[in-house]
Amino acid sequence: MRMQTYGTRTLEEIATQEVQAVTTQYETQKTQLNQRMSVEYTNLNTVKTEQTTIVQTKTREANQHRRIKEEAMNATIVLRRRMGEVQKSILSTPACGATASQAKALENELKQIQSEIETNTKISDLESKSESKLAKEADAANTRIFNQEKIVNKLVEEVSVINDKTEYAQAQKSVILEQK
Repeated sequence: MRMQTYGTRTLEEIATQEVQAVTTQYETQKTQLNQRMSVEYTNLNTVKTEQTTIVQTKTREANQHRRIKEEAMNATIVLRRRMGEVQKSILSTPACGATASQAKALENELKQIQSEIETNTKISDLESKSESKLAKEADAANTRIFNQEKIVNKLVEEVSVINDKTEYAQAQKSVILEQK
């Protein structure tokens, strides 16, 4: 088998040098990406630890606010029923004579019920706002984790592409040598 020469170099030497130059460049890029990936994995682990704690805490707090809101809403439902009963009693109780004090007591009870309904409505609104705020904070923490995972996944993909390019360059050397 006769080697083709180009100047003082053989085709195999040229192909080997070309592949070596390309793969050296790819290996340098891969080393840099692996270093960045190491840093980003560390960041990801830190972010996951911190943000997972935040997500758990905020979710637990949001659930507490939801329970309080639901209790206030349920109490309001009971109070509205009682208010209807008191209003019926007021309508059927004469405001004068022996039942006048009973009518006055019913009116006072009605005012108290209305006040409690207003209070429960305010509690429910405040708890709903708190629940929503905490849920948004938990979502933001989950988004931070997701964004860090995207960075790591992008770096993993870039390293994979470089590995593919390296394999392709080595395959090209084989093709060149087969053509001689």
